Amino acid sequence: MGGIWAVGEVGGGQPTRLTLELATLARQLAESAGAEARSVVIGGDAAAAAAEVAAFGPDVLAVEAAGEGRPAAATVASHLAALVAERSPDIVLLGATPDGKD
Repeated sequence: MGGIWAVGEVGGGQPTRLTLELATLARQLAESAGAEARSVVIGGDAAAAAAEVAAFGPDVLAVEAAGEGRPAAATVASHLAALVAERSPDIVLLGATPDGKD
């Protein structure tokens, strides 16, 4: 399937500012490359944040993870690895935040 993905971070049902910036960057890169842009939002409140992220252009894959707030890095990595294996994006963008570095 390919495309350019932006992995978002969510807190309190809201996407972080960096998540919105990455969504915009993914959309811009995808437009330049003739590819599809997607944002991936994983968390206990992913669905609540997905609509706001979608307003910045890319389609959003919202994955609900058990619990509230930010899931553990291992949970995000597990869900993201499964999505990448299934859909084969060309590029995956992550923020250089403590959560993104985990």
